[in-house]
Amino acid sequence: MDYITILICFFELDNFFVTYRRRQMTDTIIIGGGQTGRGFIGRLLFESGIPFTILDKNSELIDALNRKGNYRVRFFSERAPMTVTDFEAYETDSPQALEAVKNAKNIFISVGTENLETASRYLLEHHANPKNVILCENAAEQSRVVRDVLKKGMDYTAIHFVETAVFCKSLDAGDGSFDIFSEGNHKLIYDVKNARGSFFRTPFLCRKIIFRC
Repeated sequence: MDYITILICFFELDNFFVTYRRRQMTDTIIIGGGQTGRGFIGRLLFESGIPFTILDKNSELIDALNRKGNYRVRFFSERAPMTVTDFEAYETDSPQALEAVKNAKNIFISVGTENLETASRYLLEHHANPKNVILCENAAEQSRVVRDVLKKGMDYTAIHFVETAVFCKSLDAGDGSFDIFSEGNHKLIYDVKNARGSFFRTPFLCRKIIFRC
């Protein structure tokens, strides 16, 4: 095998691993890169070794994340700060974001309850076909809001819609760095009622039956 052939093989192999890693990142996406989205959910995914993609409409945030390639989570306790890496970040209307939505198997939504219907329409309009939708809004009937939107244009019966209870306060650092101050909670409690079969299993998801009034 000559030198040129070896170089070609090397670059093809490198491209394969880059493509594979990007596909892993778009398996799991977070819609909403705010305090809970990147400060809690993103940190839990990173701690679990799961690459992910952040989608957000805030262009300043996305530009900063891509420029730095990481962000830090600083804790209210004496725990040492954590630098989160192994993610991609796109504006929600970018071609990369739309491709990620179509390919995602696991979608975390953390946009605030007032934006949940808008996020659901975004999934519908851009042909999302996930296995799991994990709702991180701390509100009653989160899944009903999403179902009511999706049923207008897709068969959602095979999707696991799982509601969670977020017990982790996270705040923007407020210094323009887009770093986060957060509590050190390492579990995300989810409602077992809709989690069945091949539901997304990770070390940080904790099974509970959630009752909301």
